[in-house]
Amino acid sequence: MLTEQLYKWRGIDKWPTVTATVTSTEIVSEGGRGGRTMNIFFSYSTPDGSIESGKFFVNDNSSLYGLAIADTFDIQFDPRKPSHYYSLESKPLSSDIRLAITAIGLIFFIYVIIVQFFSRSK
Repeated sequence: MLTEQLYKWRGIDKWPTVTATVTSTEIVSEGGRGGRTMNIFFSYSTPDGSIESGKFFVNDNSSLYGLAIADTFDIQFDPRKPSHYYSLESKPLSSDIRLAITAIGLIFFIYVIIVQFFSRSK
């Protein structure tokens, strides 16, 4: 949705895709207000043979939640900076909803400021 548009706008959709392998996981929270969350540590090999590593913080709405050591998933990396990576799977729907609500709130705030400005200038 909104995340996918930002993904295309930033050119991430053109980054090469590789398979990442989970090297370790860490449960951060098993519930409560923030829901269940975990850190997923992983490594991936670029076509030039270098090994990169990274971490995703995911909640239980992500398809990556619950992965175990040696599980694999796809990521994309920036060929100009191989240590920069992205996975659409790490972004849960709730992050799209949060981003949309923030954007709507910002647009409303700007609208109110503009209306106030023009109503005072009359």
